[in-house]
Amino acid sequence: MNNNKKLKMKEVGNEYMEQYNDLLRYVFQVTDQELDSIDWEEKEIIRAKFPTFQRAEVIGWFDGDTLVSQVAVYPMKIRIFNKTYNMGGLTGVGTYPEYSNQGLMHKLLETALKKMKENGQYISYLYPYSIPYYRRKGWEIVSNKITYEISDYQLPKNHQVPGNVKRVKYDSEELKETYEKFAMHTNGAILRDDLAWNEYWLWDPDDIMSAIYYNKNGEPDGYVIYWISEEIFHIKDMIFNNEEARTFKSKNIWFNPKRIIERNHIDILPVYIDPKNLKR
Repeated sequence: MNNNKKLKMKEVGNEYMEQYNDLLRYVFQVTDQELDSIDWEEKEIIRAKFPTFQRAEVIGWFDGDTLVSQVAVYPMKIRIFNKTYNMGGLTGVGTYPEYSNQGLMHKLLETALKKMKENGQYISYLYPYSIPYYRRKGWEIVSNKITYEISDYQLPKNHQVPGNVKRVKYDSEELKETYEKFAMHTNGAILRDDLAWNEYWLWDPDDIMSAIYYNKNGEPDGYVIYWISEEIFHIKDMIFNNEEARTFKSKNIWFNPKRIIERNHIDILPVYIDPKNLKR
């Protein structure tokens, strides 16, 4: 296809939710097998994403009544230097390959940025599939996601702390309160409302667990979110508000021979690995 004269750009209404989801699955290669692995069906995904879809500004290109290219902007808030700012969370970006190289996405991003400015959203976050592409559009890296795989002998010795650890349900209010306390003093952190939390948990396995560290005054100061699979301890996220909470793993649940640690900040490695056991 070499022209877009018959294509029309407009807002994507609720009646196109299924097409929106189909395009997402195609672009990000979400297979039925992957859905089965987390016990999801396609209709469940549509229902789960519908509330967030309603709040987002979604625009797309249509070929007749068929959605062929799209982008969504979620209204969010972030903390930067102890101030709260409106943020436009860019997501759902995708174009069917037969409609590529026509400038459709360039025009959608340009329109989305103009709408963000009108809405007072002068900052925008996204998870890029291609750093060079979005860098050309004006975005820049602010955080790295790095995965570490380590063995138990690489962990430092336990350090006793005065608080205690309590396991809680992954969607508990206690965990949300702990995160909010962390986000309020962390530069660049997103302030999550209920819909943001829904997106945060959307693709996780049902057996995901969490544990909160409480200081000696009974106040939450950190948590770890994790799941265990095939004797591997996987960490989805870990936060701490101070050095005491940083070492609370000594009273936590480490017991597996190896772990996969995922974190968006590159300073997490020294928390876990004893320098004497680093391979050089």
